[in-house]
Parts: sequence; C-alpha cells; structure tokens
Amino acid sequence: MRSFKPLSSCFSLLRKALSDKARVKTLKDGEVYRSNQNGRIMLEMLGVLAIIGILSIASLTGLQWALAKYKANNTMQDVHVWAM
Repeated sequence: MRSFKPLSSCFSLLRKALSDKARVKTLKDGEVYRSNQNGRIMLEMLGVLAIIGILSIASLTGLQWALAKYKANNTMQDVHVWAM
C-alpha cells in the first residue's frame, strides 16, 4: 500500500518552499544570494503599534460615552421613580 503524508506536513513543505523562494534574490550578473532577514522590520512594527493605539483610543472614547449614557439613564430612572 502507498502511504500518504499528513496534510499539515504538505502545507508546511509548501510554506517552506514559498518562504525560501521569497528570500532568494538575483544580482545583475545572475549570481544568486539569500538575504539574512528573518522576521519583521521596525517600520512594520511601528505601523502595527500605531494601529493598535488608534483602535484603543477609539474604544476608550466609546466606553466613556457608554458610561455617560448609562449614568444619564439611571438618573432619569431615579427622577421617574421620585415623580410617582
């Protein structure tokens, strides 16, 4: 019987082949070299931090608005109860 590799093994081999292809660069004279860059560059990390900061500011603003609305609704409910 013929045995098949697990699907995750095939995907990992494909992922490795694609990442190796992305790292290979060709010089003008046809010489091939591999870049030693592993991971993210600083500019990408700063971009991610900026996006996280903007999203956190937006969420905090929404939270403050929701808390103010909650307090106003409670006050209106108290006034309604006192009026009865």
